[in-house]
Amino acid sequence: SLDKSDIYEVKSFARPPELVMFVMASVCLLFNQPQTWEQTKKLMNAKFLGKLSDYDKDILNEKMKSKLKASYINSPKFQPEVVESVSKAAKSLCARVRTLYEYSEVAKEVAPKKSKSERINDETCSDE
Repeated sequence: SLDKSDIYEVKSFARPPELVMFVMASVCLLFNQPQTWEQTKKLMNAKFLGKLSDYDKDILNEKMKSKLKASYINSPKFQPEVVESVSKAAKSLCARVRTLYEYSEVAKEVAPKKSKSERINDETCSDE
């Protein structure tokens, strides 16, 4: 879990380690922001933790998921235990991005089944 000191840790890097930059680029992608260090510092303002915890996990579209998967999710270095060697905060952010991606993949599989279940339920209720 992240707190203000974690945000300060990341923002305090004058020249962040490559893995921190890598993770933060994925976070910028989630927020449809340019994937630069300058944008990272702007994004990590006082409202960042709230934005991250309130992030609408259902808005990951296929284009964004495709970019996340190709650039980050499939990368061996985009693993929380790998990132932890350079930054505890980046480890948590990496885990968060992976979790959001995985949720969206499961939701994509469940949506048709949920729709079918609701349709069957509606039909059953209308027969009564």
